[in-house]
Amino acid sequence: WAGLHFEQCGLPPSFAGFSGQTSGTASVQHMGSSSRPQGAGRLEIDGARIPMRDSPIPDLDEVQLERFTSDWHLEPARLTISDTFFKTPEVEGRGQGTIQVRPDFQDSTLQLRFTVKQQPYTPAAIERLLRQLPLVPGEPGARALIVQGTVGEPQVVRNE
Repeated sequence: WAGLHFEQCGLPPSFAGFSGQTSGTASVQHMGSSSRPQGAGRLEIDGARIPMRDSPIPDLDEVQLERFTSDWHLEPARLTISDTFFKTPEVEGRGQGTIQVRPDFQDSTLQLRFTVKQQPYTPAAIERLLRQLPLVPGEPGARALIVQGTVGEPQVVRNE
């Protein structure tokens, strides 16, 4: 698919306000009514706006995602993302991880790890948040963004 706008996708209510354009590839198999789908592909998102509800960063009510790309592989109950790249006006990152998929997607568990670096004009509030993340050895200015918890309640691992 190419040039698909999120506003036209009929996303669930938890994605209300999400906007942007996506392109990508997908190969999905479904072996019958009792089996879970399996597949693989690549997702690309350009110019997305993601509303931030209950943001830990003051005055950040929306994330502007300039670019996001990721390869994905879906096995029964497990989504693996790899070769992931994202860029916002504030940060840029690369990483990978897994999502253990549950029947209610909001309950799916996260094990995601990204290496992030701030952009030249990162606001002070985001700089303070980044300083709470562990340093990445051997990569000057890079921080480890580790996300655990669930899709509905993600948790960022921070320095003690």
